[in-house]
Amino acid sequence: MSNKIHDTTYLDLIFSEEEFKEIAKEDLPFKITLMLVNRPITHEIFDPLYKFASNIICCDGASNRLYHAFSDSDRGNHLPTHIVGDLDSSKTEVIDYYKEKGVKIIKDGDQDHTDFEKALNLIKELLVKNSEDESKDDRPNKVIVLFPFGGRIDQTLSSMHVLSRYLTVDAELKDNAEIILLDQNSVTQYLAAGEHEIRISKNLESKIGVGLIPLSGKCENIKTSGLKWNLGNSEEEFSSLEFGGEIISTSNEIIEDVVTIENSHSLMWTTTTKLYYEND
Repeated sequence: MSNKIHDTTYLDLIFSEEEFKEIAKEDLPFKITLMLVNRPITHEIFDPLYKFASNIICCDGASNRLYHAFSDSDRGNHLPTHIVGDLDSSKTEVIDYYKEKGVKIIKDGDQDHTDFEKALNLIKELLVKNSEDESKDDRPNKVIVLFPFGGRIDQTLSSMHVLSRYLTVDAELKDNAEIILLDQNSVTQYLAAGEHEIRISKNLESKIGVGLIPLSGKCENIKTSGLKWNLGNSEEEFSSLEFGGEIISTSNEIIEDVVTIENSHSLMWTTTTKLYYEND
């Protein structure tokens, strides 16, 4: 079993209530890659992250979303680094604009893989390229998939399925990048079977509205600490979670600085953003 720390406190610097510090993204102790999927862009989330991102990857139609999210005068200040996919959703004028601005356009007509998968494969290529570079960047890689929820439920579930599959079988991503799914409402992470320590961003994430969702049938054994309603009644006893079974864990609350989870099968850990409650 794996023993992994999931720490989103790095987001506290980005989502600070104070004015952004005059710090260059190259001087951060980590490197951020943003992946945009084809959903509306929330500026309260996107704008602070863009300032610190080293790579901004649009999945096909997300290029249209980014293009229209900014005015003509400001669009050139918010360019992606890559657009990838079969490009059947990207408008010609949008692709032409970004191509003229030097954005890398990667057309991949493979219909057996989603644009989300193609973007993950591109991130893998970038990780490999960096590792082979003599002047490689050794900072930890933080990959943030933006706005993957809402809209069509099949696409939302597909994103969660693809992420869980890649982080189960793909060593390059699993070992060299920490990936979260983020929109204006939720922060979601994949937890493989094993033992986990979780620390949340106090500026972005709320301590209420926490969930643990089993992904592959029944999670036979799970034990937690640091939650208001912990799973497992004692150090020796475990609970179980099953989608369509007796229970899944939703609407829980964090009551300690560190949450620990020991699980026999994979789960999605999700928290609710403070922005959700501000807009509720």
